[in-house]
Amino acid sequence: MLDLNDFLYFVRVVDTGGISAAATALQRAASTVSYRIQQLECELGLTLLARTTRSIVMTHAGEEFYRYATSMLERANEAEMVMRSRCKEPTGTVHYAVAPAVAQFAMPGMLLSFLSQYPKVQLVQHVVDSQADIVAPPFPRGAAAHKRDLARRSRSRAVSKPS
Repeated sequence: MLDLNDFLYFVRVVDTGGISAAATALQRAASTVSYRIQQLECELGLTLLARTTRSIVMTHAGEEFYRYATSMLERANEAEMVMRSRCKEPTGTVHYAVAPAVAQFAMPGMLLSFLSQYPKVQLVQHVVDSQADIVAPPFPRGAAAHKRDLARRSRSRAVSKPS
């Protein structure tokens, strides 16, 4: 598989019009950028850039590769932004176990506060009147390992934010 950094180097060389300008923009040595472009061409078995002492011109293969490379870089940036946004706003499902009295009296207020602060988190409450092994990931599978004990003394329900 090709190195995505080489896609970036290639696009920058084309966009800036030369290896030196691309190296400056990328904060890399010109020799590194030049070497990576040569390695890319070698791996592809194609000449992407026609080089002279004064200019760099894309070949037909280079023009086609440029379209794919810019698309790949845009998609990689999108993926990075989406993944970084996940860090800012928690999402997913959280399973937790509580005793019946805690579920009835303490949890309702805490749940409303939590769900209003983290609306993309789904909560699944397991009401258990004995100890449960919640360390085994994910909790429902850990609970399944104790199904004889928990089946008699456990009630599970999904908790959702009231409309």
